[in-house]
Amino acid sequence: MAGRFQGAWQWRAWLDDPTRYSIVARLFVRDWGVPNLALAGMGLAYLALRQWRVALLLGVTWLGFVFYALNYYVPDLAVFLLGAQIVVAVWWVAGIAAVAGLVSRLTGWPGLRPAVCGLLFVPVLLLAVQTWPQVDRAQDDGLTRWGQSVLRQPVAANAAILVDSVKIAPLYYLQQIDGVRPDLEIIVLPDEAAYRAELHTRLAAGQPVYLARFVPGLEATYHLRSAGPLTEVSPVPLLHLPATATPAQLGFGDMLLVGYEVAAESPYASRETAVTLYWQALRPVD
Repeated sequence: MAGRFQGAWQWRAWLDDPTRYSIVARLFVRDWGVPNLALAGMGLAYLALRQWRVALLLGVTWLGFVFYALNYYVPDLAVFLLGAQIVVAVWWVAGIAAVAGLVSRLTGWPGLRPAVCGLLFVPVLLLAVQTWPQVDRAQDDGLTRWGQSVLRQPVAANAAILVDSVKIAPLYYLQQIDGVRPDLEIIVLPDEAAYRAELHTRLAAGQPVYLARFVPGLEATYHLRSAGPLTEVSPVPLLHLPATATPAQLGFGDMLLVGYEVAAESPYASRETAVTLYWQALRPVD
């Protein structure tokens, strides 16, 4: 039921937050361009005149997806407009048919219809060639390797990991489908205030908490330390080097580098090196 995301849904946003309309409109303009949207508008009018039931059904479907997007506060809003984009595509094709039919009637040359359709398709085909490198995900593993490496970290038993809406996908999938670290609670929340409240509650109850999302201002209250790409949040400082660290005593003003770890190949990215540094402040640092 996606109950964990319910805080992102605001029923009255379409009334109370007019900026939502410009956000949704920009997504349509970004993906189609103004000329193609105008062509889709002509297609809708064309359908309304010729097959009003089809136009009505498509219009209601489009409105449903757009209404959902207007009220749903998430960073990946474009994903939830895909249904509306498919409807626009149908209108766009109908618009091409309308223009081609109009040109053939005005000129008296029915043979022009295929040529006009072809000409109207050319800009979109060129746009597809231009944008293909941006949308090609053939080599994208969906952060699977990142998620596997995170769950192999020495994360404390029965800990909570507070994540964003992107990082939850690989971690939750690996846990639920592959059965990796079923003891962990992997949590996504609607806004920063909710993350802070959840963090405070769980730490107060003695549960270990890690972040895979930036939450500012915690350094004034808690001790933060790296656990690979995660940030461990703790009410107590780290007082001893882990057994895996190499000791060092290198001074940098008020800071002392007391140890480090180096992995020639990062577990998160094969072409990167993973370095962990352990610092000690000799006196309070601004």
